[in-house]
Amino acid sequence: MFRQLILEHRRLSDFSPAISACYLQILCMEIDRLITDQPAITPKGYLAYRMKQYVEEHATLPFLLEDVAAHVDISVSRAVHLFKEAFGTSIIKYVNDVRLEMARERITFSPMPLEQVAETCGFANYTYFHRVFRSRFGMSPRQYRVHSRAQV
Repeated sequence: MFRQLILEHRRLSDFSPAISACYLQILCMEIDRLITDQPAITPKGYLAYRMKQYVEEHATLPFLLEDVAAHVDISVSRAVHLFKEAFGTSIIKYVNDVRLEMARERITFSPMPLEQVAETCGFANYTYFHRVFRSRFGMSPRQYRVHSRAQV
């Protein structure tokens, strides 16, 4: 992120301090998250943390539990057990949570069509996205967009 900040500074001939401030804020937030999200010292905790990081980095792509397990070189059943033990939720539920948070931000801050939001956040189809979004936020994606824009 710091590299991105420097590149933006060099790239823009009419450098914008607002952009720089935003990148700096993102960098600070990421550092805070890394500090508070330290993996447990145990090997199990470290593996669970690596799985969580993998999920966060790959949530928008087609997702298989086998990929997560292979990333840390353990069996699927062991990966599922370790993740649940460390974070109190299943890997699939966590993937959906990450995807829904991305979708919520895109619905709020972009003019992207809702079907495209679902697709870019890793949901295979809009119907499933609509169902899990409504279940999580208590309203449809369209209602959420109208509501969030009225708040701004």
